[in-house]
Amino acid sequence: MRSNFYKVLSFHRKKGVMELRRLACLLFALVILVSPALASRDLTIVYINDTHGYVETFTDFEGNSLGGFARIATVVTELMEEHENVLFLHAGDLLTGPPMSRAFHGKVDVECLSVMGLDGCTLGNHEFDFGQENLRELIALAEFPFFSANVYIPEEEHTFTEEWFITPQLADFDLPVVVYGLTTEETPEATHPHNVEGLEFLSPTAVSCKLLEYWEEEYPVVIALAHMGRSVDGQLALEVGEIDLIVGGHSHDAIFEPDKFGDCPVVSAGCHGHYVGVIELTFDQEGRIEEYDNELISIDDGVAEDAVVAAIIKGYSDQIAEYNATVVGNSEVEFDGIREHVRSRETNLGDLAADIMRIKTGTNVAFINGGAIRDSLPAGPITIGDLLKAFPFENYIVTMELYGEQIVEALSTSLTVNMGEGGFLQMSGLTVVADSGGNIRGVTVGGEPLDEAALYSVAVPDFLAAGGDGYTVFTQGLDWVDTGYLVNDYFIEYMQEVGQLTEPEGDRIIIE
Repeated sequence: MRSNFYKVLSFHRKKGVMELRRLACLLFALVILVSPALASRDLTIVYINDTHGYVETFTDFEGNSLGGFARIATVVTELMEEHENVLFLHAGDLLTGPPMSRAFHGKVDVECLSVMGLDGCTLGNHEFDFGQENLRELIALAEFPFFSANVYIPEEEHTFTEEWFITPQLADFDLPVVVYGLTTEETPEATHPHNVEGLEFLSPTAVSCKLLEYWEEEYPVVIALAHMGRSVDGQLALEVGEIDLIVGGHSHDAIFEPDKFGDCPVVSAGCHGHYVGVIELTFDQEGRIEEYDNELISIDDGVAEDAVVAAIIKGYSDQIAEYNATVVGNSEVEFDGIREHVRSRETNLGDLAADIMRIKTGTNVAFINGGAIRDSLPAGPITIGDLLKAFPFENYIVTMELYGEQIVEALSTSLTVNMGEGGFLQMSGLTVVADSGGNIRGVTVGGEPLDEAALYSVAVPDFLAAGGDGYTVFTQGLDWVDTGYLVNDYFIEYMQEVGQLTEPEGDRIIIE
């Protein structure tokens, strides 16, 4: 059942709901008063974020075996046994990663986290990647709450999920605790716009201020579970000022020593389940943090797997193992799909992906956003599973015609995005020369100078065609054609045709 927080924004919260919550809080306090021996000021938060479908272990480029929900379950169980007052939280982005995520759209993740005793998960932008109906199915399946206070359905005048949850299970912690969720305002640009139709992503700061005003002194301990990115978390802490702890996600930062903004520490545990974070907090009588100790625990092959969670994962992985293991071709070289690289500069995998799109569609030019590429491709045999790791999104290819001046506009947007954002474009069929400030000095298409008044055929993922990553210029294209092909479908077909991948010609983005 969804709460009606947004009636609070217009000060129309039903009095009965408020009284029930105040009564619950009073009863909580009475339990502490009659049981002083149980009273405690220590609270432990166990947290993960941006797991992105990595329920199985994975191997990094140095050959280390990392992550895996079965290993995480072991660590979480041990922490719950070691500490009395424990909350286990996920700061969003369960979905979109390896083939397991593409095949089951988050079902295996939710089933595992339910068994692991997750207390709550905020909505990340990638929770919407398979559509709102899929997300609603996951919410119904989960034995923990998904929540976010700033994802709003204007037509229905309420939030998409619950906004917060209270923690009555901490019976020996003598301060009421409320945990609320926040989702990045960039979500409409970070997932396919169709996936968030009818939703508004409101200002996290404005929503937080209203919540804190509503709670007043009722909940002295306030934790924000925020999927917004490290810098935005810090800004929120400074602007709001009354949040005790922010557990963050979205920017994939592994924060070993918590950031401190005012009195508010900000923590985050990297991505893909490489780490489990644990922060131990001690509060004073007014609910202010007196001291804290944070640790990121590496999830590697030194951690045993939980048998129950491992069995759940195996049941799913057996269903797709044969398909994923199918070899579709070979490569002479490793193709670079490292996140930091494809989002900031030209890479050989970005060149290859754009080339395949242009070749298969017969267009003059092709673009693919760096955020669509999620892994590298190895030298040697390449399987369907490798391709689905690298290109996990269900992005269909759209062709259109753009004037040369519109192509220049798209290039200008790409060259001026913030470093590391997914909107950086990999490209085929053209070369752009620019200075370090992103000012374009020249563009050629097919080896000839671009004519700003001429029409060119262009292929892009439908994510970009719908204006994703802020590329409204692609929504203005003429003669749209939805090819019905996914990026990875084109890749599989191309590899089966050529057999052997060779490194494409580079130097398409020249910064002088």
